[in-house]
Amino acid sequence: MKRIGFILSVCAILFCTFSVKAANGSIDDSRVLYTYWDREDWSVAYTGVVNKLSYQAYAPCVDDGYGYGCGSFALQDQYEEYVHNIFENHSHKHALQNRDFGYDYVVE
Repeated sequence: MKRIGFILSVCAILFCTFSVKAANGSIDDSRVLYTYWDREDWSVAYTGVVNKLSYQAYAPCVDDGYGYGCGSFALQDQYEEYVHNIFENHSHKHALQNRDFGYDYVVE
């Protein structure tokens, strides 16, 4: 039983540390409710965030290979969404930009 707990802990740490290969999903933790999904038939990528923190702001972003495009910063208890055209390059990343202009929760 302890081994299963250890394995789950390691997986959680790796999940938060490295980029995740996925096109659709969500992350709900103590900081954010983060959702991301692709509409390949429309050639668009969506990223949305509800910020749970009073001391940090997060902006939803998509990187299409030419750099990140981001929406507005979500303050505490606010939802913000960003939609990005992925016609030219279907390889892209979803992420949240923090107030320090770093990127958290990068998903490829």
